[in-house]
Amino acid sequence: MIGDDDLETTTVKTKLAAMLEQPKEDEREVETAADEAATAANEAFAAEGEALAAEGEAVIAVEKATAAIEQAKRMALEARQEALAMKKRALKEKREAIAAKEQALEISERFQ
Repeated sequence: MIGDDDLETTTVKTKLAAMLEQPKEDEREVETAADEAATAANEAFAAEGEALAAEGEAVIAVEKATAAIEQAKRMALEARQEALAMKKRALKEKREAIAAKEQALEISERFQ
């Protein structure tokens, strides 16, 4: 039969073993938490990188759209200027035609 001293020694040893195991379990929990935090940080950095890339792409898209708008404005202005020049030429030709018609009428009146 186990004596009281043996029982007490066994109990103390069991308690000591449990106490020695507890820091290891705590340490594992801390390591697990640290690993999870590192993983979360890496995911956050990756998300931030993706967000920055998307922002860069958006900036490029806006710049391209702005350039396209400016090009369209220039083309519209050039077309308007060309149309005005054509209108001026047409008016000049019309005046010349009217003047020629008037001269022809004057000449025909002289011969009648």
